[in-house]
Amino acid sequence: MTSNVICLDTNVLSALFTSEAGSDTLAADLFTRSQTHQLVIHAVVRAELLAHPQMSPALLTN
Repeated sequence: MTSNVICLDTNVLSALFTSEAGSDTLAADLFTRSQTHQLVIHAVVRAELLAHPQMSPALLTN
């Protein structure tokens, strides 16, 4: 059985939020995958991201 859910890793989201090299390609790939998969953020990943001093809950919600 295949799943149409992709749980995003902290490193992936961090790369996007900090505009790391290659993040444009990563964003495009995630957009493509979002057309056929549900992208989710696990509660543990959300907690890790919120521990960063420049992160806010609004960034993860919008």
